[in-house]
Amino acid sequence: MKIAVIGGAGVRTPLLVNGLTDSDLPIDQIALYDVDQERLAPIGRVAALMAARGRVVLCESLAECVSGTDFVFTSIRVGGMDRRIRDESAAQRHGIVGQETVGPAGFAMATRTIPHMVRYAREIRRAV
Repeated sequence: MKIAVIGGAGVRTPLLVNGLTDSDLPIDQIALYDVDQERLAPIGRVAALMAARGRVVLCESLAECVSGTDFVFTSIRVGGMDRRIRDESAAQRHGIVGQETVGPAGFAMATRTIPHMVRYAREIRRAV
């Protein structure tokens, strides 16, 4: 079984890899892709060390990552932490809960994220 992780340069990726490969799932390969290839390299090394079994592959393209995959995880934050902080702070300045998944900050995140997710879904459809 091949698992793809889009947004694989996140700090929690090694924990995800460890949990998946330490399960009863018949995983042969976990493919990691991120638009930030420089950040992906060290995260990928740690993920490979934490993998209980199978291979961790770092992909340079989305197409390579999702080609032949059985399951896809997405973990993207378009705009990075800078945008998250700005969105949440703006909500708080107006007395509204500042949280990245709900309210105005959540709406801002969604407007940045949805176009990318649609593109990813189309690429996955072509690759599978």
